[in-house]
Amino acid sequence: MAARLMASLAPIFLFGLVFLLMPRVRAGILFGRSVPVEFAKSPGGQAIVGRYQTQVLAVILAVMLICGAALLNGLYVLSVAIAIAEFPLLMWAWIAAWRRTEPFAVKVPLRRSASLAPRALWDGFSLSQLLALLPLAIAALYLQLHWLQIPVRFATHWDASGLPNAWTARSLAGVFGPLIVGALIISGVAALSLITGHIRPDQARQMRPILAVVTWMMAALVTAVALHPLSKNPDGGPGFVWWIILPGMVGLVVSISYALHMPQRDGAYPWDGTPDSGWRWGLLYYNPQDASVIVRNRFGLGWALNFGHPYAKLWLGSTLLFTAIVLFVVLASVHAQP
Repeated sequence: MAARLMASLAPIFLFGLVFLLMPRVRAGILFGRSVPVEFAKSPGGQAIVGRYQTQVLAVILAVMLICGAALLNGLYVLSVAIAIAEFPLLMWAWIAAWRRTEPFAVKVPLRRSASLAPRALWDGFSLSQLLALLPLAIAALYLQLHWLQIPVRFATHWDASGLPNAWTARSLAGVFGPLIVGALIISGVAALSLITGHIRPDQARQMRPILAVVTWMMAALVTAVALHPLSKNPDGGPGFVWWIILPGMVGLVVSISYALHMPQRDGAYPWDGTPDSGWRWGLLYYNPQDASVIVRNRFGLGWALNFGHPYAKLWLGSTLLFTAIVLFVVLASVHAQP
């Protein structure tokens, strides 16, 4: 029960940790606004950051306590609702800090610096993302070789008490569906890493360690779930999931910390060359006059779409199509049986 409780609360803590760390990813940008490079270390900047961090920590603690109490009392629907409520509360803290930073914002030259480092489309981290497909392939081969040992009907979903409440039949979609979904997601992450390496090499260097952890965590989960029907108790709850999630969360925290402390290669110019007027809350970018489809994110790592560019709709549509394909495979492979 303790491991299940910790695993249920870990995503809440990790999600809050992202909000806690993201405001100070790089100098010259604070809460999505262009500020003097030294402002974050000034008394005024420290006051804004300190107040924001206090609010975020209060939200994390309150949500974890209430959600944990709900889980211990069997109020699972309430615990899910409380966990979902964490996001708007953290957004409220971010927007409040974004507004408090406005008086200190400065206008900076709208120029962009180019990385002088050689473009490395692939590196060790990006190759490890593709290697994460190997456990899935081995699991698929093992399932094929032991096809007759798979139960004709096996559990695919369990309630909070560990009792099965959904089943699927032994079929190609039911048995190999989780592996197909996992392969699609891992391939999508690898493609994202490749595209980012071509367009924003320095951002790719930061994101690839995190993406590598995500892909291997996904590979471990999907492989374990796919092989569960061959276990001694296929209708029993997959308790092994928690022992994959917890180390995975630790790996994510370590990789995020590593990425945040990674030295940049974009030169001394700290700003991103986009006007503050194009950013909404420092999160969404809309500037029809900017020829760039993607720009450097002002919230955390990675990049953001310029929703004012016509090609942004193509990017968004491709993402929605990919999501629809994954959902279709999930629905085809997992279905309840009377």
